[in-house]
Amino acid sequence: TPSPPDSSPRSGFYDIDWLDRRTVEHHRLQGEVERWLLALGWEVGLAPDGSGILADLIAERGERWVVVEVKTLDEEAPSLARQQLRLGLGQVLEYRERLREGNAETER
Repeated sequence: TPSPPDSSPRSGFYDIDWLDRRTVEHHRLQGEVERWLLALGWEVGLAPDGSGILADLIAERGERWVVVEVKTLDEEAPSLARQQLRLGLGQVLEYRERLREGNAETER
């Protein structure tokens, strides 16, 4: 049997305004998390060059690293919350392992 996306009709229509709103909300949340981490004394930025890590934020303090992945939820599609949670958790776990591979001194 086909997966739900494969069995759904394709309209070719994308709500660009909706995508823009989600992007703006994503960046707002990302900035809020960054300010919170900075206030707690973390250095915040992107992943080290060449790591291939596309996390929203990486925070470092001493030899400790924090991987941050921001997910926005759509009130009109609450069933997608579980999917977003699983996606974000999987990304964080993968990025954490990549950081460990390239930074042996990282606290585990």
